[in-house]
Amino acid sequence: MISYYDMKDEILQELDELQEHCWINLQPPFEKDSIQKLVEYLDVPQDFITDPMDFDERSRYENEQGVRLIVVNTPVINKIDQKNEAIYIT
Repeated sequence: MISYYDMKDEILQELDELQEHCWINLQPPFEKDSIQKLVEYLDVPQDFITDPMDFDERSRYENEQGVRLIVVNTPVINKIDQKNEAIYIT
């Protein structure tokens, strides 16, 4: 699923479509062709879009062809199995 967000009057609002300078939130499930369209629209390497979706991806900074990628792991509540797993995952 791909969602787009932008700040308007200091309020984060979801957009109906991709706009310049918006936040792009990408999370499974998604269609492969939507990833390709995003790569073409943004003119970025495909791994900049797909790598951060790997659960084992580490926080990092990358600069390739003038395009910057910042991967930040943030804690979220583990909704799967809190009895045998960590309360938070990244």
